[in-house]
Amino acid sequence: MKFIICTGDSHTWGQGPAGLYEHFTDPGVQAGELRPSPFDVPFYVNLVRDEVNRLTDSRAAEEEPRRIIEGEYRTGQVCSAARFVFRFDGHNNYKVAPVIDGISRSPLIAARTDENGELVITVPEPMYLYRAEYYSGDYAVINAGVGSCTTRRYLEQFYGDYVKAFDPCCIVAEAHSINDWLNHIPLDEVKANLAKILTGCQNAYPVLMTVQDIEGPTAKPFSEIDYAEYICVSREAALENGFCLVDANRAIGHAHFSDNWHPDEEGHAIYAREIMTAIGKIISR
Repeated sequence: MKFIICTGDSHTWGQGPAGLYEHFTDPGVQAGELRPSPFDVPFYVNLVRDEVNRLTDSRAAEEEPRRIIEGEYRTGQVCSAARFVFRFDGHNNYKVAPVIDGISRSPLIAARTDENGELVITVPEPMYLYRAEYYSGDYAVINAGVGSCTTRRYLEQFYGDYVKAFDPCCIVAEAHSINDWLNHIPLDEVKANLAKILTGCQNAYPVLMTVQDIEGPTAKPFSEIDYAEYICVSREAALENGFCLVDANRAIGHAHFSDNWHPDEEGHAIYAREIMTAIGKIISR
């Protein structure tokens, strides 16, 4: 199985389309959200996944939060890969456990496939299974977005389990421009971080996506650096490193905003169309 991993912050995580927040009630949506968004919300990662699955006869299924599990847990799924998200104590304390070809990539669980090909996992202690995702076929498109996340934090805290564990064939990286700007990450560090995200997996086809401009003030006193410079530096990172550039910033305008920061459903559809144009060459039937 080949993995296409979508990295980024709240755009990638799924904010913008109506109806997203109704899925997050225990607790409600938190800044820096670590829970993956469900498959039925029409934001760009889900739209890309649907199209890739259609083109390659692949499949993705999810299991909603349902139980505390301990010991052996029969998933009922025959699949090539899975991603389990467990909730621990605290409002936003979640851990990701990837499984590929029946082998766990995480110390949180053990995994095996039985004689019928069903994936079976074993957990050493009670853990709340927040969501499980199951993938079969030739391709899996996996949402590795983290809300309110800078490039610095993403590399330090999430890149290993969310991206490298899958040895992806393609990384589609949203540029984190809004959160890097809000958190005053220096431009030279932004450029270096984007390069690390897209070159940290040796065999991955690198796609860098700019995001739309924000509404409202974008310079002093909010930041010493104008927001537009973060868009420019992401373009420079793509050019200097030979990354495929999806310049969504040029393709989407304020008419497709749901708030000051995030695109609405049509904006996410534009993101998805631009990405599919970029990655179509690596998708085989």
